[in-house]
Amino acid sequence: FDFFITVFLIGTLTTMNAGMGTMLKQVFGIPIWLGSLGLLIFSLVIVKKGINEISKVNGLIVPILILVTIIISITSYKGFEISVIKDISIIRSGFSAILYVAYNIIMSISVLPALALAADEKAIKNGTMWSGIIIGFLGLLISFALMGNYDIIQNVEMPLVVIADKYVGFYIITFILEVFSTAVSSLYGVYSRINKNNKLLYIVALCSYCFSLFGFSNLVTYLYGVMGIIGIFMIFVLCKGEYK
Repeated sequence: FDFFITVFLIGTLTTMNAGMGTMLKQVFGIPIWLGSLGLLIFSLVIVKKGINEISKVNGLIVPILILVTIIISITSYKGFEISVIKDISIIRSGFSAILYVAYNIIMSISVLPALALAADEKAIKNGTMWSGIIIGFLGLLISFALMGNYDIIQNVEMPLVVIADKYVGFYIITFILEVFSTAVSSLYGVYSRINKNNKLLYIVALCSYCFSLFGFSNLVTYLYGVMGIIGIFMIFVLCKGEYK
C-alpha cells in the first residue's frame, strides 16, 4: 500500500502540474510547460520548509476556496433541464462518486500521519468530519452549477472557468491556490516516504514535470480511476483491520 500511495502522490503532483499549465494556457495564453514548471518550483520551496509551512498554506487557502466556490456555484446556477438528468447513468455516476471518495482517502492517508504528530486525536477527528461535510456540500453546489450550464461546458477541460463569468478572476486565483496546495501536500507526502532524500526528491519532481505534459484531462480520466480502484481495496482492508 505504501508503494501505491507513493505512486499515487507522484501521479497527483503530475496532474496538478498539468492542471496549472492548462489553466494558465486557457486563460492567459502562457505556455503549458512554463506554468507547470512554475508550480513545481514553488512547491519544492514550500516542501523543504516542512509540514508546519504546509499547514499554514492550507489554512490560508481552504477558506478562500470554500467562499469562492459557493459564490460562483450559486450565482451561475440557472436551473437545468430534465433531459440532462435522463442522460446520466446512475450506475456510472455512483461508481464515479465511490472512486472519488476512495481517491481522497489515499490523499488523506498520505498527509494525516505527519499531521498526527502535531495535533491531538480529537482535533483530527473533528477536522476530518467537518472537512467531509464541507466537501460534500461544495460538490453538490458545483454539480448543480455544471448541470445548469451543460450546454456551454461540453468538451471543456476547465468547465468552472467558463461558468464563473464575472467572477472568473476570483476563480482563477482560487484555482491556482487550490492546485498549489494539493501539489505541495502530494510532494511532501513523497518526500517523507523517501526519507527526505533531496536527490530523489528532485528526480521525482523532474519525472512528474515531464509526465504532466501529457495533458490534464487525460491524467484525470485514467490516473484517478485506477487509483480510485486501489483506494477502494485499501478502505476495505483498513476497515477490516479496525473492526477485526
